[in-house]
Amino acid sequence: YGYDSNVNLNSSHRGDGFFQETMEGSFKFDRPTLPLNLWPGQLGVNWYSEFYNYENTESLNYQTTTVGIFTEEKFNERVKLRLAYDWTVLRYLNNDQLNYFGHKFKPTLSYYLSKTLSCNFFTSYELKDYRDRKTLDATNLPTTDGRNDNYYELGLSPRYYPTDKTYIGLTVAAKLNDSSDVYHDTNDYQGWKAKGFVYLK
Repeated sequence: YGYDSNVNLNSSHRGDGFFQETMEGSFKFDRPTLPLNLWPGQLGVNWYSEFYNYENTESLNYQTTTVGIFTEEKFNERVKLRLAYDWTVLRYLNNDQLNYFGHKFKPTLSYYLSKTLSCNFFTSYELKDYRDRKTLDATNLPTTDGRNDNYYELGLSPRYYPTDKTYIGLTVAAKLNDSSDVYHDTNDYQGWKAKGFVYLK
């Protein structure tokens, strides 16, 4: 349970409480040995669902589910490549203009400088295909074309393992959203992010 101080992201600064539930899971397994397998690898599946309900602003209540598949290719002791595809369904219970299907592709290259230090280089592309929303033209009128957003991200993540039970990480990335809406390019944006963590096992 939490509180959002600006639900609509506008100058009214209307706040509201919300209840959020999340469920997630994943598993991976060694890839079966085939004649063309030149290096060891693993396959896996991820699943994530979220339910988000505001107390009063019911138009923004939503449900989302993401199912992902991935493969991890270990070329040698220092280099590993992860290829991932995620399929997402986002559904707003009282606002069908925000519903979309998402398709995300994300390759990540990991390089291990030593047993205690590594770095991940990643990029991603996501297509958001809005099911009921139409593209806006230059005069702010809907067209007959469905709206699509193209989302790009590029970043790196160094990781430090001072002991076998301690993990320290940092991620920095740049992102860009290119929407098919042309009215003042309202939905186009650029962003940067930085986040970190310390994990004690």
